[in-house]
Amino acid sequence: MILSRYFYKMISKQYYRSLMTFEGQVAVGGTNQVPAEEKISTIFGNSIKGKSSLKPSKSTSRYIVNADYRIIAGVKVPNRPKEPDNCCMSGCVNCVWEYYNEDLRHWQQRRRAAIKEISNTNDVWPEDWDPPLNSLPIKNLPKTLHPTKLKIEKQESDNKIIDSKLQSLKQLFPSRNTSLPQSVIEAKRRNQLKKQQQQAETDEGWSDVPIYIRVFAQFERKKRLQKQKEKLERRAQEIV
Repeated sequence: MILSRYFYKMISKQYYRSLMTFEGQVAVGGTNQVPAEEKISTIFGNSIKGKSSLKPSKSTSRYIVNADYRIIAGVKVPNRPKEPDNCCMSGCVNCVWEYYNEDLRHWQQRRRAAIKEISNTNDVWPEDWDPPLNSLPIKNLPKTLHPTKLKIEKQESDNKIIDSKLQSLKQLFPSRNTSLPQSVIEAKRRNQLKKQQQQAETDEGWSDVPIYIRVFAQFERKKRLQKQKEKLERRAQEIV
């Protein structure tokens, strides 16, 4: 009885083992090595060749194609980075969310440069290339987005009216003997609007990402920069 159970387990193991499939460097049914290009495409997909329309067979850490960009007002603007879907949340040396954070910063920087250049022209931002509604004049936006832009401008106007009313209330009950000069008040208001705009640009691209993921990516970047700084300091000490 014991012997029959032993043979049953052995046969079962061999049967289930035959159903397993493995991904390796050897082609099926032979000893020929799988070509390097095929191995790369298995993990990273066909995007490595610049074929952005073909999706990879596995989740990629940086599904970004260098050829995927547009020239806007003479500035090369890449496509908006895609959020990674294969983070293990274990603090890897090369974290996919850290890469996403860097790619997002680069995208925002190129986008701001294009906004600055196109604002001086009558060119229109491509509708399928994430037009920055908050930063672009209405003349540089596609006509289909004009109603949305007008709503944003109306909201900003309403906010300014509310701010002015709040300011008038503060002047009724000043917390100091002499009120601030009007120029100082206007400067503070401009700085506040500038900070809000910068914060909106920084937050762009993170709207659909959970806050803990964003904090995790920022922490990984800060930690990496700290390590680089310490490494440079050690090299400087060795030279001295």
